[in-house]
Amino acid sequence: MLHELAKEYAARHLLVVIVAVDEPDELARLAETAAGFGFPPPIWIASRPLGLFKSELAKNWKGNIPVTFLYDSRGKRRYFWDGPVEPSELRPVIDDCLSGKDVQGEKHFALSAGTTDEQH
Repeated sequence: MLHELAKEYAARHLLVVIVAVDEPDELARLAETAAGFGFPPPIWIASRPLGLFKSELAKNWKGNIPVTFLYDSRGKRRYFWDGPVEPSELRPVIDDCLSGKDVQGEKHFALSAGTTDEQH
């Protein structure tokens, strides 16, 4: 699904980056799996300890996987999906962000589908 979104938004300069939290010795297997889904290298593996990595991405991320983050072109996190996310949830947020709107928010897995925790 993310590969399809990456292709769909390529002309609008959306870059999808895969970051794995697997063990570093799994890089070859991860690269093969990602390539099978259509993602070319590079595939990134988070440095250890993972606690620092997680807290730098989102202080309130408990480590749920999957997790998806949307950053703007300046590297500011704009949205955070803490759990599974569907293209229908991603597209409106991506579109707003790419259109220059001030997108900020979070969706947590523990919330009901379609609800968000807005950060202002």
